[in-house]
Amino acid sequence: MSLEKVIKLRCGRCNRMVSLRITNDILEKARASLSGIYGVVDIHGDHAFVIYVDYKGNERGHKVFDIVESRREEVLNYLGRGRRLRLSEGFMNNFRAIRGITISARREGLFLEGGIMEGCVLKAVSRVKDVDIEVNFRSMNMSTVEWMKMLSRALDRSLDYCMFTLLTALGLLDLKCYTPPLPLHEELLRLIIESHVKVIRLSRYYHELLPLIEHRVREWYPRVFMKELPEGVPLSRLIGIHDAYRLEELGLYLMGLEARGLIELESVK
Repeated sequence: MSLEKVIKLRCGRCNRMVSLRITNDILEKARASLSGIYGVVDIHGDHAFVIYVDYKGNERGHKVFDIVESRREEVLNYLGRGRRLRLSEGFMNNFRAIRGITISARREGLFLEGGIMEGCVLKAVSRVKDVDIEVNFRSMNMSTVEWMKMLSRALDRSLDYCMFTLLTALGLLDLKCYTPPLPLHEELLRLIIESHVKVIRLSRYYHELLPLIEHRVREWYPRVFMKELPEGVPLSRLIGIHDAYRLEELGLYLMGLEARGLIELESVK
């Protein structure tokens, strides 16, 4: 019995060592592609490390690129249209309820997949953006169905999206999918999806009003409270892609500040 080949490479951005197990599925996908090459994406916080493998299991190059500030067109120009990419096992292991993901952006000709797509599969469809998101859950209930419907509506209403903000939104679903969603969660999903084209602008009254509510805000949002918010920085840089608990709290915190007139979440598309 032959052992699976493992490719080991070091990320040029963060120096993390990545071990890529060359499975039969990776070889089959490379063989089926027009170029004979298949890309595997490993996400390292604010950047992605992409390893390209041919149908013989040989490494055919690798790239590192920023994901938290990249616009959709920048990602497409970097990865290339018509690409089919796979999320690494390491990234998929961060999910608790989700076993597999497939994102099809037909207008851009970009496909991202990861994990196992067998069993409890639900689909979120955005006809406005021409994007399909299929998610395989370990189990599901009516709340899971409602969350996927909410994801469809949030994507339809969003100003813009990119593959990596969609993955961030799926991180929130992974955390919350078995509990009933609230109406504000649709706004939160929308904010996450378009976070790469949103920046924080402080109100002229921010420094006067914040001390009046600071004790309550610290109590409600202890993990994310910031006295000095970074103005003009893409919201996606604050959110991060793995920590869903912090993601939910931060999103609600910023939405609460905007509702009280302390900040504006400005679109910069």
